[in-house]
Amino acid sequence: MDLEVTKRNNLYIYPKNNFEVMIGNEGRISCKGSCCNIKLSMDDYKMQSNMYILPFEGCDIVFGIQWLMILGLDLSNFHEL
Repeated sequence: MDLEVTKRNNLYIYPKNNFEVMIGNEGRISCKGSCCNIKLSMDDYKMQSNMYILPFEGCDIVFGIQWLMILGLDLSNFHEL
């Protein structure tokens, strides 16, 4: 989740030290902390999850592999996107 989203919603950020996330271009970005039990809804789909706070540009939230895992079996071929 982007830091600006936490500011707009007055969310408490639990500090995380020395935590980085690898992104698609094999770069790394530093995590600013986490927010717990964030409630999200997309149409009829509702969920509650902890979110890491990362510096994004152009989007509010990015769902990672942890979220994809709740959807069940995923057959992906990363060699042939």
